[in-house]
Amino acid sequence: MKSNSKRSRSSTSSNASLSEDESSKDSKICKLHEFSPREIENLRQYLLSWYDTSKRDLPWRRIGAQETDRNRRGYAVWVSEVMLQQTQVATVIEYYNKWMKRWSSMQELGKASLEEVNEMWAGLGYYSRARRLHEGCKKVVNEMNGELPSDAVSLKKSLPGVGRYTAAAIASIAFNEPVGLVDGNVVRVLSRLRIIGTDSSSTVAVEMFWKLVDEIIAKDHPGDFNQAIMELGATVCMPKSPHCGSCPVREICLAYKQAKHFVHKNESGIKSFFDSSRQTEDHPTDALTDIEELISNDCQLCLPRDSTWNAELGVCNYPRKAKTKEARQETVAVCILECHTDEDTLLFLAKRPSSGLLAGLWEFPNFVVETDSSDSDVSLATKVKEFIREEFEITLPENQDVSHLGQVVHLFSHIHHTYIVHKIVLNAKPKVLTGESVNGRSTKWVLHSEFLEMAVSTGMKKVYSLHKNNGKPKKGSGRVRQKREEKDGSKRQRVLDSFFVKT
Repeated sequence: MKSNSKRSRSSTSSNASLSEDESSKDSKICKLHEFSPREIENLRQYLLSWYDTSKRDLPWRRIGAQETDRNRRGYAVWVSEVMLQQTQVATVIEYYNKWMKRWSSMQELGKASLEEVNEMWAGLGYYSRARRLHEGCKKVVNEMNGELPSDAVSLKKSLPGVGRYTAAAIASIAFNEPVGLVDGNVVRVLSRLRIIGTDSSSTVAVEMFWKLVDEIIAKDHPGDFNQAIMELGATVCMPKSPHCGSCPVREICLAYKQAKHFVHKNESGIKSFFDSSRQTEDHPTDALTDIEELISNDCQLCLPRDSTWNAELGVCNYPRKAKTKEARQETVAVCILECHTDEDTLLFLAKRPSSGLLAGLWEFPNFVVETDSSDSDVSLATKVKEFIREEFEITLPENQDVSHLGQVVHLFSHIHHTYIVHKIVLNAKPKVLTGESVNGRSTKWVLHSEFLEMAVSTGMKKVYSLHKNNGKPKKGSGRVRQKREEKDGSKRQRVLDSFFVKT
């Protein structure tokens, strides 16, 4: 889409001006990070206009626009927002369509079992999302007469797993409540628009983001506005390769002006960050004379004194994130217990506890390998047989063969698992195991075809794939993800000059 750069936006040129009197000494947050009334008006106009013509055609948006029943509309938005947490849009679309085809209303989902819900969710990860959505729908049906609350406060208070963001999304998109929302895309857009340079997850930054979205929300079209600013972050104002040249609000963006300042500074010496000759009614003050002033004041939202603004990154200097905690490394021994009968080949599965990581999912028997244990000299194959005997009451012959198939790596957000995969083949299914509970865990034997339809984690699917490929990793697994290819065919991060439109 073409930029709206030809429209008049005279208020933006001196918006970031700051004098000592304008900064609140108590809050230590300068006016630089706020929108002027004129900017808010322009932001709403340009963003909504861009969204009308450039938004992606997504199934939940179609349902939201066409569904007349308020509860079905709210449910459709609810499902999409839960699925989109921690999951890319391209992945969600197929899951969403299948989900809505099977359970098109809260009443239908409420009648389903958690087992069925987990099976439908399998592969999306973070299974607690599905469980809470299921619990929430049952609560609405059984305790609230099937009526979803229409405001964000009540939604957050009433529904399990619905936090501030999801409540605001449902209320604004489905019920037109003028309440803003903050997600990762919104944080990135606002950080760049208002050059918020502190840690974006800090309390002061989070409070500022929510304050800003409530101020700039388009009161007459809150749902479209919230989706527009998220869409901007997802398709234009991207983390590493933003398309500033096609951004509909770039002239309101202080990070864009900041980056442009350094380009001009290198070309023709030090210039003002903002054009001080253009005074407006919004901020009739002296402009900042150089960008260094932004990192030398004591504002809680400006770039910290000890931070370095990287001219080569341009707008990608924002948002600033705290260093992530290194994920815990765990080695897990996994045993594929296979039974060959005259009729079929069966796999043995156990169900995880109803709470905690991967709650309620089926898995191959496994345990964390204690590398510093006192019996480290005992072979892992022996430990596997002992685990099968003690945990599931399956006694194996002393000479039972245990095959080592290889290793599979699976990454969670906070744990990195290395699965060491073993296989044990039995010629007869132990009679004690016919779907009963053993040591408090549900177990069962399933066909290979049944396994593929069950609620199992992605990690266990990788283990199964290793088994099916006779111990060889699936072709293409473990490859380094390719960098995003740009429209011009390049795969490198775009240089600073590409952020700007040549005139």
